[in-house]
Amino acid sequence: DFNKRVLLVDCDFVFPELRCFMEVPTKGGLIDCLKGDSSLEEAMSALTGVPCWIMPAGEAVHESTDLMKTGQLDRVLSPLREQFDYILLNAPPILPVATMNVLERYSDLLLLVVRANVTSKQAVTQALSSLRASRPIHVILNGVAANALPSYMADYSVMSSPVRFTGTGIH
Repeated sequence: DFNKRVLLVDCDFVFPELRCFMEVPTKGGLIDCLKGDSSLEEAMSALTGVPCWIMPAGEAVHESTDLMKTGQLDRVLSPLREQFDYILLNAPPILPVATMNVLERYSDLLLLVVRANVTSKQAVTQALSSLRASRPIHVILNGVAANALPSYMADYSVMSSPVRFTGTGIH
């Protein structure tokens, strides 16, 4: 989906990391928009060369998570849905905080990222059962060592010359 407008919103108020990828700092972030202290435009920063923007979490305060529960998130996300083709909500880990259950109602698709050989099966099971999702949860397994893949996957690569299909066969 090249040329689609994408916004990454950092909803992790404990360890906000998306700001590390920003090229230009913003005046505030999501928390400031929720409090009404910053406009949406002031809280977003574009990346150079791609149609992608980042909205950092902003400066966390004691009631940061409560701001999402009061319906303020809907006020912030509604106009953004008109501006962007995709909005990705970066949530904190599921188990220590319940933020994902608040964010779930604003999401069209739920992704659970699991790190191979680090995240235990018990933690994944507990995380999945703690979500009150009304739709399927998709799981991404990352950090898989190449030597752990079946041989046909480890050897898989893009062919140097494209295969062309014609009406008479493959060339």
